Amino acid sequence: MKIYHIVIAMLTTLALLFILTPIFRRKENKTTEIERNYFELLKNLKKSVKNSDELDEQTKEKLFDCAKHIYGNENVEQMVNRDLKNF
Repeated sequence: MKIYHIVIAMLTTLALLFILTPIFRRKENKTTEIERNYFELLKNLKKSVKNSDELDEQTKEKLFDCAKHIYGNENVEQMVNRDLKNF
């Protein structure tokens, strides 16, 4: 293999990465925003638990929706309870 074959292959790889990066970046930004919302909801739920014994049902539903996106559908309640304890 000659050097220009290697250079062409490297340039092709870089061009593909440059073209495909915005697609992956959008997905990453969406996931990051969901995780940010999840931790904000955890913080709000933790504050409401400290202030009173009742849990805000609307916040709890939003929290479970965000957790489903992060953890999948399996054991969402366990994961949320674990995060509440660790938070």
